[in-house]
Amino acid sequence: MNTKNNPKKTGVVCLKNLPDDLIYLQLRKEFKKKLIEETKNRKILIKSFKEGHAISLMKIKHVIKHLDSEKFSIKKMTENIIELKTISSKKGIINPILPFNFNSEEGGNVVAGFIFDGGVNTKGRPTYGDNCLDIRISFVESCKEVFGNLHINNKELMEGRNQINFPKVMGLILNELGIENGSKLNKNKEIPEFILKGNRETIKGFLQRGFEDEGSPVFNKKKGDRIIVFEQNIDISKINENIIKLVKNRKILPIYPKTIIQINKLLRSMKINSTIYFSKEKKHSKSTSHTIRLKINDKESLERFREKINFLSKRKKEKLQEIIKSYKQIQYQNGKSEEAILKICQKVYAEKGEFSSQDIMEVSKRSRSQVNNILRKLCKSQKIKKIKSLVSEYGTHPFYIYKIEI
Repeated sequence: MNTKNNPKKTGVVCLKNLPDDLIYLQLRKEFKKKLIEETKNRKILIKSFKEGHAISLMKIKHVIKHLDSEKFSIKKMTENIIELKTISSKKGIINPILPFNFNSEEGGNVVAGFIFDGGVNTKGRPTYGDNCLDIRISFVESCKEVFGNLHINNKELMEGRNQINFPKVMGLILNELGIENGSKLNKNKEIPEFILKGNRETIKGFLQRGFEDEGSPVFNKKKGDRIIVFEQNIDISKINENIIKLVKNRKILPIYPKTIIQINKLLRSMKINSTIYFSKEKKHSKSTSHTIRLKINDKESLERFREKINFLSKRKKEKLQEIIKSYKQIQYQNGKSEEAILKICQKVYAEKGEFSSQDIMEVSKRSRSQVNNILRKLCKSQKIKKIKSLVSEYGTHPFYIYKIEI
């Protein structure tokens, strides 16, 4: 294991980071010939090469360390790898692009795909699925840009009824980035540090694939919804029932999946306002989960999302464009905006007995900053009063509750 490089922080997975005993490789004929010439007394190595078998990284390293370091360095060997695989897989990565560097738009895209709609199953095999053919194809192409040429089942790719299965060796590489094997529901997974601190292209690639997989533009004219939503589930089976009741009754903030909190922070860094809230409860055969939603719902933020991130699929891009075009803001006369917002506050207060800045944003179709500025003025003039606030320890926006004072 390479102690100098931490892939979760750097976004780069070197051959030295991978487990020697699980990685098998094929080398170029010329390099194999030179190795055999130098190791004629090593019958096992000669037999493996002659029969065309992949050989373990551990064995190759053991042989190389006894040879001329200039002719047979790890770097030289890496340059001569033509296939990387595991012993249990027939197919691997052809002409791997070593070291594997995820600091790019394609790299961010790949990481998001395996965190959200894809994953690494209990047997260590990476998978990905989406109903849209173009989205499946674009994901495979991004993987090829990062890993190298891949053996992909064309039927899985074209039909889309099943998950696309990727070579198992990719699972070992993804493990180094912190993407664990097994069910995602009972793991409060996190976004790797190198994404959170990454360059603009890496973050864009990550968010674009993430919102394509787990998000959607919603345009409901009857309800007045013109939003982008992003959903995540978290297993609550082991959480105290009293806490769950308090969450449902909005007495305390829900336990948010780490990924949705981190995405909220990434959006805020791009000046895209978003709100996280509890949506619904789901019963599964052996567990119960809460669905947590992130919502983008003001025009400025929707426009910034379109400009800086956007969706991948044509359908979702067009829906977002339709939402933004329909977003005609009510124009208030000069000096009348406070009066208009106060009337909305009074109306919501009459219905609910209290109101929040989020309530006023949704009804007025104003941005968070516009609403908060006016609410501060109304508080100062003692027309409304702030009665409580729920401030998330995770860095989400404070959630203030108000009442009418006049």
